[in-house]
Order: sequence, then C-alpha cells, then structure tokens
Amino acid sequence: MFRETLFELKYRFKRPATYLYFAVLLLIPFAMFSSEKLTIQTGDMILKNSTFNITFMLGLISKIALILCASVMGVPVLRDYEHKFDQILYSTPMNRINYLIGRFLGSFLTLIFIFSGIGIGTSLAFIMPWQDSQFIGAFNLFSYLNLYLIVIIPNLFFVGGLCFVGGAYFKKM
Repeated sequence: MFRETLFELKYRFKRPATYLYFAVLLLIPFAMFSSEKLTIQTGDMILKNSTFNITFMLGLISKIALILCASVMGVPVLRDYEHKFDQILYSTPMNRINYLIGRFLGSFLTLIFIFSGIGIGTSLAFIMPWQDSQFIGAFNLFSYLNLYLIVIIPNLFFVGGLCFVGGAYFKKM
C-alpha cells in the first residue's frame, strides 16, 4: 500500500498539471483578497482577514474548485484501464484492496497539496504592502486550520472518493 502511495505521489508531482492547479488555486484567493472590490464584508468595522471572511470566501472557492477532484482522483484507476495494464496488475499476487487504497491515498494527498494553494494565496494577499493595515487583523492560524479540517478536507475526501470509485467501477470519466 505504501509503495503504491509513493508511486502515485511521485507520478503526480512530476506532472505539470499538479503545479498548474496549485498555482490557479493560489492566484484566485490572492487576487480576491488583495483587491478592494472583490471581498465580501458584512460591515464597516469587519476586518478583511476575519474568520468569517476567510471561511466564507475560501469555502466558496473550494466548493467551486471541487471540479478538480475528478481530474486528480478519477485518473489513477482509469490510467491502468486505458493502457490495458489492469489485467496484468490483477493477475499478480498483490492485494487489490491495498493497491487501490495506495492509489487513493496518493491522489488524495496530492489533492490536499493542490488545495493548500487556497490558504497560501490568502495569507500572501494579507501581507502585501498595498493592503490598508487598519482593515487587516493579526494572522490567525486557527481560521485556516478550522476551515481546512472542517470544510475543505472532508469535502475533498467525499467528492474525491466518489470520483475514485466512479472511475474504478465505470472505467470511464
């Protein structure tokens, strides 16, 4: 299982699409939070990096970006099927469940890396010199951890799992 996970991670991090997805998800919140016009604030005295703003905006971005789950999570099992390698794999004495779990974990960790661009882009936007410091509060790591642990990672797991199982079961995207 760990061998398959490492294989999938090595494969994914050699692909330019992984870094392209990461860059896009980094640039979208960076542009939104570094601009005066694209932020959502509920009042005059609400800080741009308040927990509410961060949770609302990054939650929205992450839900839109869930489309990427299909291109990352559905591909590992489809790749074997399309190249007719699945018959060779499953004829060996390896455990099919461990193989699929390893592929899933490798793709899921890649997806977490890609979606970490959202938080990094937001953090970078708030430290830019053109930001008005009276509307920026102190950096609060809990705002980001809370969002990732409660919203983003469970959504990635659920949607990614559906895409992975769909690719494994139906053998097409």
